Amino acid sequence: MISNNIIPGTSEKFPVIGQGMTGLGTEKYHDRKLIDQRINALRHGVNLGFNFIDTASLYGGGFSEVIVGEALQGIRNKCFLSSKFYPYDSFSANDVRKSVINSLKSLKTDYLDLYQIHWPNPFMNQDEILGALDDLVMKGMIRYIGASNYCSYEINRTNNLLNNKLISNQYEFNLLNRSVLNDIKDIDSNILLIAYSPLNQGRLASNQRQLQCIEEIACKKGISVAGVVILWILQHNNIVPIVPIVKMSSMLHMDELYDALKKRLSIDEIQLINEHSSKEIEYIPVDKIILSGDKWRAPYNNKSEAMNNIHDLIPSPLSMAERIKLGASEMPIRVIPNDAGGYDIDKYDPFDQIKKYWSWVLAKPGEDIPAYIIDKK
Repeated sequence: MISNNIIPGTSEKFPVIGQGMTGLGTEKYHDRKLIDQRINALRHGVNLGFNFIDTASLYGGGFSEVIVGEALQGIRNKCFLSSKFYPYDSFSANDVRKSVINSLKSLKTDYLDLYQIHWPNPFMNQDEILGALDDLVMKGMIRYIGASNYCSYEINRTNNLLNNKLISNQYEFNLLNRSVLNDIKDIDSNILLIAYSPLNQGRLASNQRQLQCIEEIACKKGISVAGVVILWILQHNNIVPIVPIVKMSSMLHMDELYDALKKRLSIDEIQLINEHSSKEIEYIPVDKIILSGDKWRAPYNNKSEAMNNIHDLIPSPLSMAERIKLGASEMPIRVIPNDAGGYDIDKYDPFDQIKKYWSWVLAKPGEDIPAYIIDKK
């Protein structure tokens, strides 16, 4: 089996795969049968050694933390437990402290192993927020500080202000979105990459041709297709210490990934997968993109709605636009070609795409938008 990571700058062992606890619903709208299945899978995964558990106060309005707290009863000391908070514009040191106290209460624990800033906010008081996190470490309420969705210049600045106490950055990394590999070259220190959405939101590959290639490799090795993708992710450990976090939907899924870790991808197999990759980023006119919301909310249809952030999206399009102006790495929109010659946004999480769309329009008016173009099914 692939050996565990050591978190850079510490003696802390980190599991080869983590468990991400998204998609549990909210307190009002959830499926208890699904939750029980996820709890059983989580506990089973901890027994297999997948003991990094990742959640956030934003997931389900805090409901995810409550369920994780329920799931970890009796096994908390076996886990490396992580949560996240979002620093709003007006956040003070006391607000950060209240956020961690609320998470600890929901999670039924008296400390967090890792506490992450969920998104960078260029409008927050950075010195005060980071000072509050440092104080929480000294008080034993959190053990380590991490970031999420930060690009290299944001990591370097933050780590400098924290005197190199930042241990991790959580960022999307999969066969479609590989841009983080370029960005990490500009990071001044060696920090852990926590790869979220490693299975590309269930699509696994970047296109159908690549998926067929992976299926053939999986068949030859006698492992799951998801297992092949995770092995591809993990082979980047020679570039950066990395742990993918996967939404473990069942004990069977857990066992399949556990079995896959007993295998290795050959150099030829890795090269074959890479050769079948889609173009990483393309640039398309913004007026070719059709926006759509979900069954509860309409999309933002103009700059005014986006700037006023009428749905209270986190982060706001305005804060994301400010990051772009300051030099943040591009976060491409995900689109699917339509029959009219334009593009529909990916409906997996439409408002994630809407935030990215309007942040680009606000920051770069008139310029083509960076995009991942997804195959039609």
